[in-house]
Amino acid sequence: MTTTISMDPRIRARREQVEAEASRIRVHRLVWVALGLVVLVGAGALSLRSPLLDVNEVQVLGVSQTNPETIRAVSGISAGDTLLEVDMATAAAAIAELPWVDEVSTERSIRGAVSFTVTEREPVAQAQINGQAGYAIVDADGRVLTTQSEPRPELVTISAARGSMSPGGWLASGSLEAVAVADALRLPLGEKIDSIVINKSGTLNLYLNREVVGEAAAGGVILIGSIDDVDAKVLAIETILAQVDLACLAVLDVQVPTVPVITRTC
Repeated sequence: MTTTISMDPRIRARREQVEAEASRIRVHRLVWVALGLVVLVGAGALSLRSPLLDVNEVQVLGVSQTNPETIRAVSGISAGDTLLEVDMATAAAAIAELPWVDEVSTERSIRGAVSFTVTEREPVAQAQINGQAGYAIVDADGRVLTTQSEPRPELVTISAARGSMSPGGWLASGSLEAVAVADALRLPLGEKIDSIVINKSGTLNLYLNREVVGEAAAGGVILIGSIDDVDAKVLAIETILAQVDLACLAVLDVQVPTVPVITRTC
């Protein structure tokens, strides 16, 4: 025998009222959570563009040959830019294209400072480019740092070089061996060398300056040959010039650095 007990209508109505109220509370909570998220996201977006997170200063460190204002302009970053949105990698790459710039490191500070620390290239020679007037000042990589109409007495001159005369350009590959020799010349030896000549065959000659060999000397030529064993060849030159009377020196051949040959005019 089955007995069915019916629920009092008043109890049923109360239960339905309680469930409806609970559902309404849940909906309200979801709405407030959603509104809170919207407010937080909006506040975050606004804070990123707050003047408190703007670029206040663009610092340039380590330069002596490059105008800091040029670096600031090339970087594309200026005061007032949004600090977290500036592209430091692109700015560093643009700065690295400047003639004197070798390396660039970057930093940004929460205080609003953007910094570029630059390592500049060092000149090792001045090149006379075939068919062009003036001198291209170059570093050990053959990068043209600047040009000028008159030679710099402290730099060795590379004659008959090929390549660009424009700052930021490069000497041609056939002239890089002469640059390597110029870079290998150590003081005080470098002060005794007037020029490096690139022969049509690609071999290299050094010419001693007149102060070393005297005005009446007919030669003062050092035959280097190729770039092979350049350090040994430079050492042989240093040793001989330090020990030998140079007044009558015509030719010093160090193409085989272990067996240097001296030819005299007297």
